[in-house]
Amino acid sequence: MIRLQYATKEARMTAFTLKNIPDPLHKNLQQLAEQHHRSVSQEMIDCLQYAVTARKINAEQFLNDVRKLRKTVKGFLTAKNLRHMIEKGRE
Repeated sequence: MIRLQYATKEARMTAFTLKNIPDPLHKNLQQLAEQHHRSVSQEMIDCLQYAVTARKINAEQFLNDVRKLRKTVKGFLTAKNLRHMIEKGRE
């Protein structure tokens, strides 16, 4: 069981408890916390904040990346081609 507390200038501190955290997840969090030189609670807060915070996407850069990727693909992806690839992958 881990108890978290979080505070910012905009919000008051709130506490909550997480129960039944799978051992592999807890070990991963401990390793990450150690790598980042912080407590497991602070690591969990950082992970939660990253997960729920909207990230701005540079639309022009994204489109440029997609266009570059399209140039590397030969042909068109049709429903027929997709079915063929799925069946081939099942063999």
